[in-house]
Amino acid sequence: MIASHQLVPDTSMGDLYYWRGSTKGGFSIKYALQLIRTDVDGISEAKWDLAWKVPIQQRVKVFLWLILHNRILCNANRVRRNLSQDPRCPRCGCEEETTIHLLCDCPYAKQIWLSVGGSALYSSFFTGDITSWICINLQANGLTHCDKWPTCFAITLWWIWKWRNCCIFNRTHDIPLHTGTFIRSQVEDTWNAINNALNVQQNMIRIPQMINVRWIAPFDECFVLNTDGASKGTLGTAGGGGVIRDNRGIFYKGFSAHFGVCSAYRAELKAVAIGLDLAQEMDIQRLEIQMDNKACIEVLNNPDFQGGECYHIVRHCRKLIHRTNWTIHLKHCYREGNRVADKLANIGVAHLDSIILYNNPPVAIKSLLREDLEGVTTPRLVT
Repeated sequence: MIASHQLVPDTSMGDLYYWRGSTKGGFSIKYALQLIRTDVDGISEAKWDLAWKVPIQQRVKVFLWLILHNRILCNANRVRRNLSQDPRCPRCGCEEETTIHLLCDCPYAKQIWLSVGGSALYSSFFTGDITSWICINLQANGLTHCDKWPTCFAITLWWIWKWRNCCIFNRTHDIPLHTGTFIRSQVEDTWNAINNALNVQQNMIRIPQMINVRWIAPFDECFVLNTDGASKGTLGTAGGGGVIRDNRGIFYKGFSAHFGVCSAYRAELKAVAIGLDLAQEMDIQRLEIQMDNKACIEVLNNPDFQGGECYHIVRHCRKLIHRTNWTIHLKHCYREGNRVADKLANIGVAHLDSIILYNNPPVAIKSLLREDLEGVTTPRLVT
């Protein structure tokens, strides 16, 4: 782990703020909420995934979100907010109309559930607190063989709330006589509409095609730097490698480096930094950098990206890239066109030397260099 970091004396800048928990080090509302949430609230990512991913209209998803936050204005919540003095249920006269009572325990709600059928006919359906009750029915594991039940459950919740409000505002004529038949019809219409939309999206998906990938030499009098990083695991033994060639594919310089324990992303950036330092020493005027990691290219091209824990590496690379005495172009390539750098990176993972420079190509990459010169291709499936 220590080997993957180095102290960088940089007097041009002060201390940096790094947001713990964020992979990029920048502040976000998502990570701030994760810090302030507690287990007491019963909040879990799984619960929200269920609410937002159920195949249903967006307005019903928002309604589910309000239920799980206990934000719908049942009489118990209205009393708590000083909007009313009567917490009783307006339909059955129960002492307190809570969210679970309104949607599940009220005799009028139970009548609607029984008319809908499905999982509501199970004896255990009307049990549990509001959160567990909703999660169990949105998952529908072991409740029913019908794939439509989560959709049916959410729609029924929506209409129970709507019809309860019809009773409050003297609009009982808007409540259908056969509630179960009405809800099942709504479920079918919703299910068909959503599936038709999904089918349209699937038809728009590009069909995968097989292409032949090879190393692409740069045009004109330009050198090319291929780099790659490797890590054996999310945080594992890591290394990097790179090779500098001219536009004819002739080998000039190469390196393999061992980075200790770090992520593949950090290893990729460290490999680029070493390659740029090497190209600077060679006094190259025009350079094309080829990498198979799009994220690293986006980071180096985007001045607004902080860089997180890799900030000093990114900053060093940007300073070199924007030097006025040379021209540098960043280009993404497929892994099959970056095999020489990939091989050197894996050599770096295996050896314990911090860096090995090659003035002549090592035996391990000679055949790959020859294949690149000859234009040998490797098949790849792309979309």
